[in-house]
Amino acid sequence: MSGNKRPAGSALAGILTKKNREDDRAAAEQSASTSASATRSNPFLHNPGSPEHMLTTFLIQSWSEARRIVPRGKFPATEPFVEVEARIGIIRSPYGLHDMRIASSGPKRVQIKGRPAIANAFLISSGDDVVGGGTRPTFEGSITRSHFVHWTGGGLSEPSPISDAFGIIASASTSGSESAQIKKELVEVESVETVYGGYSDDNRVAFPGEHHVGDVITDPKKIGRMECKAKVTGMDIALPAAPYDVRVQLATEKILDKDVREPPRGWSTKRIKRRRSYTRRDKSFAWRMDVTEVTSAETGIVTAGTEVSYEIELELNASTTLKLVNEGDKGAAQKLCRDLAKQAWWMLKQINPAHDVLDVEEYLRKHPNEEATKLALAQCAAL
Repeated sequence: MSGNKRPAGSALAGILTKKNREDDRAAAEQSASTSASATRSNPFLHNPGSPEHMLTTFLIQSWSEARRIVPRGKFPATEPFVEVEARIGIIRSPYGLHDMRIASSGPKRVQIKGRPAIANAFLISSGDDVVGGGTRPTFEGSITRSHFVHWTGGGLSEPSPISDAFGIIASASTSGSESAQIKKELVEVESVETVYGGYSDDNRVAFPGEHHVGDVITDPKKIGRMECKAKVTGMDIALPAAPYDVRVQLATEKILDKDVREPPRGWSTKRIKRRRSYTRRDKSFAWRMDVTEVTSAETGIVTAGTEVSYEIELELNASTTLKLVNEGDKGAAQKLCRDLAKQAWWMLKQINPAHDVLDVEEYLRKHPNEEATKLALAQCAAL
């Protein structure tokens, strides 16, 4: 008998190993198919794409809309009349539980041009159009206190997502401390503002500093203003791979009365905004970052029991906004929009970091021993 035959046990082990590999492959394919199917069943996850490209599209739309409504139709515009903002927050699904995020956490498996791919961002709405044509989701433009403190608490005192967002690489050296380097390149401005809202037509009254009803104003710097902020166009981008989504918006802001000594009757909310604003000292970044703690009350009394929320947003500076609006050449405007979108997305990635871990469902496998599974579940239920 030939001596090169494998023992029967070895042959059986090889067969089992091959069978296990085939089972694992089939399970993985089934899981990927299930995940892709779940993504397809979510009406809002039908338009995956590049966040930078989405931001570029939004800025081009903003350029077009702003030129359409330029005051008196006269160019060049010399005074800011629109604002371009990007805020991180949560896009809430209009279906299911009221506090449900529009998509579960993690990148999604999708089909792009018939080929499987991994998507980190989805266009949810652009202007008046909602992906899927369904009910418009709501946007909650605030973040948790823990994220706010972790991402922004360092300010200019140490390297943080703020310094990263502005492309500052600080390291201790003989030329100075990390903090000194950051302060050399970044400008921090602190401000406090009190806003009374709830008036008709989305009007609001804003006072510099902390204001209380009944205050007698003698300092001209404390005089308030009645203003109206109206949305022109916007875009919602879901970022399931990151802690928060993004809303970008073009809005007009008009001052209706610049000499308000007392908020008129009719307001229903009062918000005290404590804000820190950051810009590059060399003005190489066109965006300003605002990190804000907002204390809100439904009545005129703001106490320790009132609601406190936290916001992070980017705003295009006034000079760049005017430059964009006044650009009459379409090609030059599109190039400027691409550059601004690239810069904005870089900043948003640092302050709202994404991860590459897929949904937990991607890794779930059915246990081969059903009896052992039932026993384990029964034991857990008995605890």
